[in-house]
Amino acid sequence: MEISAFYILIYTIEGFIFGNYAIRLFDSKFHWHLQVSMLFIFYSSLYLLSRLKLLWSCNTVTFFAANFCFLLLMSRLTWYTALFHAAAATFLMGISEFIPYSILFSFFHSSRKPHDYFFSLVLLTAISKTLYFTFMTLLAHHEKRIRDIPPDKTFFFLISIPIISLFLMLSLFFISENG
Repeated sequence: MEISAFYILIYTIEGFIFGNYAIRLFDSKFHWHLQVSMLFIFYSSLYLLSRLKLLWSCNTVTFFAANFCFLLLMSRLTWYTALFHAAAATFLMGISEFIPYSILFSFFHSSRKPHDYFFSLVLLTAISKTLYFTFMTLLAHHEKRIRDIPPDKTFFFLISIPIISLFLMLSLFFISENG
C-alpha cells in the first residue's frame, strides 16, 4: 500500500513539474484551474496505466502522448511545437531517471547491507525528480531567452534549490552508508 501511495506522489510531482514548465512558457487557451484539472486527468491516467505493469517503452509512449495532448489542448501551440516540447520533456525525464539509476544500481548491488526496495525507490525518486525539475527549468529559461521574454526573477532561486538539495541528499546518503 505504501508503494502505491508513493507512486501516486511520484506522478503528482511529475505532473507538477511538467505543468509548471507548460504554464510558465506557453500562452494558455483556458483558465489555470482547467489546466490543472486536465493535468490531473492525464497524469492520473498515466498512473493507472503504469499499474498494468506494461513494458517501459509503453510507459514512455504514454508519457509522451499525455504531454503532447496536454500541450496541444491547453496551450496556443502548433502541433509540431507541442510535439517538440513533449519529446523534450520525455527525453529529459528518461535522462533524469537513467543517470541516477545507472550510478546507484552498481552501488546498491555492491553494498553489503540487505536491499531495501522502498529506501532505494525513495532515493532514486528524489534524485531523478530533482534532476527532472532542474532540466525542465533550464529548458524553460533557455526558451524564454530565445523568445526575448523577460527573464524570471525567481530563476536562480528555483535552480539553486534542486542543486543544493541534490548535493545534500547524496552527502547524507553516503554518510549513512559509510557510517
